[in-house]
Amino acid sequence: YMRTIRNLIRFNWLVLYLYGCSPIINSSFRNNSHKFQKLNKRDYFLPYATTLRMSDIGYKNSIQANLSISFNEIENYITGLKKATQIKYDDFEKIYRDTNDIRAQLNSSIIQNEDEYYAIARPKSNLDSEIRMLDKLQKGGIDYIELRSVDLNPFNSIGIDEEVVNFLEIFMIFATFIPSKKMTHDEYMKSYQNDLDVSLRGREPNLHLLQGDKRVSLKSWGLEIIDSMEDILESMHIENRKYLHAVGKAKEKLLDIDKTPSAILLKTIKDENIEILDFGCMKGEEYKNQYLQKSIDKNSDWEGLEKEVQDSLSSCKNASINEKISFNQYMKEYYK
Repeated sequence: YMRTIRNLIRFNWLVLYLYGCSPIINSSFRNNSHKFQKLNKRDYFLPYATTLRMSDIGYKNSIQANLSISFNEIENYITGLKKATQIKYDDFEKIYRDTNDIRAQLNSSIIQNEDEYYAIARPKSNLDSEIRMLDKLQKGGIDYIELRSVDLNPFNSIGIDEEVVNFLEIFMIFATFIPSKKMTHDEYMKSYQNDLDVSLRGREPNLHLLQGDKRVSLKSWGLEIIDSMEDILESMHIENRKYLHAVGKAKEKLLDIDKTPSAILLKTIKDENIEILDFGCMKGEEYKNQYLQKSIDKNSDWEGLEKEVQDSLSSCKNASINEKISFNQYMKEYYK
């Protein structure tokens, strides 16, 4: 699992290019670090951006990039991340100290708990326990990988389509099969820079990325990876057309930037002369109506969904009844 995660980090930029779909921001996110262009009254954009959500102004914490959390061994990962939850950060200390709300933050550490670590992929455990995730990993090992760099697709009612899922399956197999040397901090930071470059200007013509000590074009490197994925499909004797189709569609996006979700979204917002928030509300309403129009008798999952509702309500009720310790006490036990 850790060797797979290391390769996912190395090639994550390809996922950002292919499936990034957040090239537009509301004005409240804008800062002076980038040359944003005005799109309409409230929205700004970068012309070649793929996923501002995964850029330095999105779901990121630049301080975390310098923590040097190792993905070389599970023991190193656990130790490094647990240490990061104990390192105090002055800015957070000020919030923690000066606020009147005692729960404004859990603590004043760089990472308040390990779930706040914004890695593009994280090892996870299925262990059914209330102990913290790092202790679960230490106790039961890794059960699966959480991939966190795929944007929601606003043009699909569930946010992702089968083509993307099939591509990601082959991409994960590719990341598992190919060699995966231990990562130095320098290599990790180069991968971090590649992600940043692609998130901010991935559709820029002739964009070059860092590959070791040299720069290579995004397009040529991406096509090289796609070729390797096709070789893996062939070596595994996987001839299912859905996988071949998914890899083929990815190749089309590399050859034509206008076929990327980020380009399609930007064009849609411009053509319809609509703000991104209104677009989101419109799509949400459209998808809600799609589901409401579906009759119960045609939904084979309805009985299971109803059971989930009842089970959830019962669990909530039992949790309230069995609550024996305060939140502060629970927090002390959790970090212990």
